[in-house]
Amino acid sequence: MTKEGQVARMNIEDTFDSPSGEAYDYDGDNVKLKEGEKCLRLLQVLAGDFEDDIQCTISAYKLAICPPYEALSYCWGDTADPVTIKIDGRTMKVTSNLRAALRHLRKRAGSRRLWVDAICINQADLAERSAQVSIMGDIYRNAVQTTIWLGASSDNSHQGFTAIVGLSRAATRNSIQVPGDQPRAHDHATLKTSEILAYMVPSESGDDISRKSSKTLPEDARALEALRDAINPITDRPWFWRVWVVQEVALAQTAVIVCGFDTLPWTDYTRGIDFATKIGVLELSIMGAVRDPHETYANMIAPSEIIMSTERPADLLLSLLHKCRFREATNAADKVYSMLGLVGKNIADLEIVPDYTVPSQQVFRDVARSILAHGSNLDIVGMAEPTESFPSWIPDWTRPAQATPFTVEKASTSLLPNASLRTAPELRISGQGDVLMLKGHTVDHITEVAGNMDFMQDWFDNMDERLSGIPEPFSTEIDDDAPLGQYAKYFLRETPGAFRWMGSALHLTFHELFRSLEPLERFVEWEKLAKLYDKGPATFTAENKAIYLDVLTAGKSLPAGPEATKRVFEEWLGTLSPVRNLLLMKSAATKLYKPLAFAGYLRKTWQSFGEFSDVLDHVYNRRMGRTAKGRLALLPRSAVVGDLIVVCKGGRVPLCLRPADQVTFTLMGETYVHGVMDGEAFDEEMCEAIPIR
Repeated sequence: MTKEGQVARMNIEDTFDSPSGEAYDYDGDNVKLKEGEKCLRLLQVLAGDFEDDIQCTISAYKLAICPPYEALSYCWGDTADPVTIKIDGRTMKVTSNLRAALRHLRKRAGSRRLWVDAICINQADLAERSAQVSIMGDIYRNAVQTTIWLGASSDNSHQGFTAIVGLSRAATRNSIQVPGDQPRAHDHATLKTSEILAYMVPSESGDDISRKSSKTLPEDARALEALRDAINPITDRPWFWRVWVVQEVALAQTAVIVCGFDTLPWTDYTRGIDFATKIGVLELSIMGAVRDPHETYANMIAPSEIIMSTERPADLLLSLLHKCRFREATNAADKVYSMLGLVGKNIADLEIVPDYTVPSQQVFRDVARSILAHGSNLDIVGMAEPTESFPSWIPDWTRPAQATPFTVEKASTSLLPNASLRTAPELRISGQGDVLMLKGHTVDHITEVAGNMDFMQDWFDNMDERLSGIPEPFSTEIDDDAPLGQYAKYFLRETPGAFRWMGSALHLTFHELFRSLEPLERFVEWEKLAKLYDKGPATFTAENKAIYLDVLTAGKSLPAGPEATKRVFEEWLGTLSPVRNLLLMKSAATKLYKPLAFAGYLRKTWQSFGEFSDVLDHVYNRRMGRTAKGRLALLPRSAVVGDLIVVCKGGRVPLCLRPADQVTFTLMGETYVHGVMDGEAFDEEMCEAIPIR
């Protein structure tokens, strides 16, 4: 189809009038679902041209003997302004995004059978919704294909798909097989962006990938920017942020992505995106500052991660809840229900059944109780953060995690801590279900705290937001076909505004960059608390440095091992000297030297920190502190002097507790305390009941 034809079709969709008539109400015998059996409805989208009204039929089947069907994975979109389609001669209200999906997926000849949740489930019947959600995993697992609808073509999405296809091909072409070894890739760092771009230029034959000289392509910097501009509008689509999509893709026999008139196998998409990440097309850091990988693909759960036959259902469910915590759901309870199909057949042991008549707060309470009752440890308690909505020991899964749990592995290698010597949890829940009784004992209390380490990405995000707030440099627009003289007059008139805009942008950019000194200054403050540079024997400083490294990394090491981690750590410490010297200055002119300190740090390069940051996931939104017994500790953001350090049976890490009243305590979060993490301070005979509210 020509580009003009595609645009014409999109315009038809934009101006399409919804059909009217009697509303569809699921009252036919052929669409009733039998209670107590695994049944589903399937939508048959009848053939038609793109501009025709959407005409469908719907029928109910037993899941075990239903005809072949595709499962649609999509975002509902805006429900405030619905449109309508025809089903069995009657009208049903759907979102415009769903109607656009049906319009693009409909065949010109022959029907297409789909399972679409918004249509195949009676959304007004809460009991039916609950029952259907309980077999959602089976529905997607049995589908012959999961079709992912990203939305209509926009923002040069066709170019984005072309880029991802090219990257996927480049990944395949740059793979080599070593005899007797697993497949591995070339050193991606040696590949130039222009060389990668060469894979994306179609050859004259149309089937093979061109080997055109990179001389005909843009310079690397421009090519890199072009690739990012093409790919980012695809990876930023709302579909990638939804919580249900994890199950829908992970359980699929096969999956394809559809965006407008472009179609791409899911395997090609993931291969291309993964390759783009490895060669630096997709930014994982800014100037070496730690930055999470793009959530839309780096945290997409692959089927291989779901098959964990040796893992308890409660532990697997907790892992899934944490990994997908950042994802979005219209109904908060779906943060839990969307994960149940991934746990497998043993999910019944947890006795968590979807029920949309129950408030989401109660769902979170129930899942916390179930995981505690059936899990092997107290990890879920460490994932809770104090809020007004819940008891302090119950995680609110609607909120992104403020800090990475110490029991979560990420980009590093280590043995997980076992502060309670691998003892089994001993607990009960009392009161109105809001008091958790744990068995444990106090091992220390906090006597000194340093400042909190904010996530460095916040500075860069804030800079982008403030830059977007600067008014545009030009107040008016000129038609493309305006005479050259008009362009000249316009440019001369608007030049002062353009320079003012450039000046504001540069000032704000440098201002925000210098603000990134603040987390660097925090590291220097932590060094002081750790007594890294106290006067004394060299062995004393070396011991403190080793303790500081242990706490700073929460005991993690780079994949290359502890010695490599120590080397990178010491290199990074050296690069902090300009910031360290800045903080020694006590004059009122300190602010004038901030740019110089930052420039000095840049000269030392962020490269060392960029490498060292792989083991610093746990420092963000936490603070450094010391205990009464002189132990160095990484504490919750809200920790204060006087808070208790407690180790409980079944807990792999110590907890920070604060007395709430004469009887109960409030959980502030996990702590990492040097000299406690391997059970050195735990004594099972000292354990007593600790009520946490």
